[in-house]
Amino acid sequence: RRLFHQTLCPDAALKFRSMQIKRAHEMIVSLIDDPNIIILTSQLAMSAVHGYKASARDDPLVRIVQLLA
Repeated sequence: RRLFHQTLCPDAALKFRSMQIKRAHEMIVSLIDDPNIIILTSQLAMSAVHGYKASARDDPLVRIVQLLA
């Protein structure tokens, strides 16, 4: 319970602000380059849930997620 509160309370959200701004910028650039929403959502989900940053659009794990979707 304490870990949940430390991670998700409103004050803790400030820790993630710089990461959110960086990811939002990357998302906009990515959508301009290639508006493939499936690749983008796969990358965002893997980043949010697993902390994995896809290296490129042809990232092997992103391709696996696309095949499974």
